[in-house]
Amino acid sequence: MANKLNYDSKSLLNIKFSPNQKGYNPLEVDQVLDKIIKDYETLNNAINEIANKVEQQKGQYDKLKEDFDRVTVQMATLQKKYDALKRVSNVTDDNYTLVNKVAAYERVLHRKGINLKKALSDPDNC
Repeated sequence: MANKLNYDSKSLLNIKFSPNQKGYNPLEVDQVLDKIIKDYETLNNAINEIANKVEQQKGQYDKLKEDFDRVTVQMATLQKKYDALKRVSNVTDDNYTLVNKVAAYERVLHRKGINLKKALSDPDNC
């Protein structure tokens, strides 16, 4: 909240107006009411800002939920394909692990500047 409130509940309870012949001084009452109106405007602005932020967050949440649901469906589809591939090709988890290790070794060799084709064709002179 950018603006400071003029009154809180205790200060409102403790307001004292100067009495005059017809009751209270109308100018003092008007000044207090003007400050109360400003407080309500400040609170309403803060509430509107929060409501806008909530709407933005809700929109982001909805988009993320859609993305999550889409990825979940994709993962399930890929898992089915993976399971089917394992059944058809008799690929075991050990084979899969070995393939991943080989790929990792290839990346290391590539980073070190070793030509894989040359290394495979002539291992002694790579």
